[in-house]
Amino acid sequence: MAPYAFDKLAAANQNSVLSDVGADPFTKIYRLKNAARFSEALRLIFDRERDCIRAPYDLDANHAWYVIADIHCREGRFDLAKRAFERALIEWPEDVDALIGLANACTELEMSELSLRTLIVAKKFNPFDERVSYNLANAYLDCEDHEEAVAIYERLISTGSALSVLARKNMTIALERMDQE
Repeated sequence: MAPYAFDKLAAANQNSVLSDVGADPFTKIYRLKNAARFSEALRLIFDRERDCIRAPYDLDANHAWYVIADIHCREGRFDLAKRAFERALIEWPEDVDALIGLANACTELEMSELSLRTLIVAKKFNPFDERVSYNLANAYLDCEDHEEAVAIYERLISTGSALSVLARKNMTIALERMDQE
């Protein structure tokens, strides 16, 4: 996510109904989100009628769209999550977290090729991010490019990645599928 514009957000928040949350108005959204009060969080951050982010969240639109996308993912509304991740990326195209989120939403929507293309872009922005590598391997697996998936899983395992256990499990699946070809 893009760095917060704390000074602008704090200034906007001083006269806001959210003033009880301090300098960062997103704190209120996170509290609601963590309490699974998704509708309330969305009402605070998003104006459905105008299809835009409400003030003061609009001062960090990338972050706001990412939060909206995350809420939609938690609700299982992956079509809306996809759209919100895309809008976050309009604000900050290099946002690797939003690219991963978009790819995962695409996977849930059975849009494997788009998920793969999105993760290839994420890999260009952050080639050393293990989350990108793991998700990219999974995307190759979904697109039935088992050899590429295995190669990436092997790299994750060899580096002792925190994702090694999951990579090993998915590599086994990829190898089994290769044997069936």
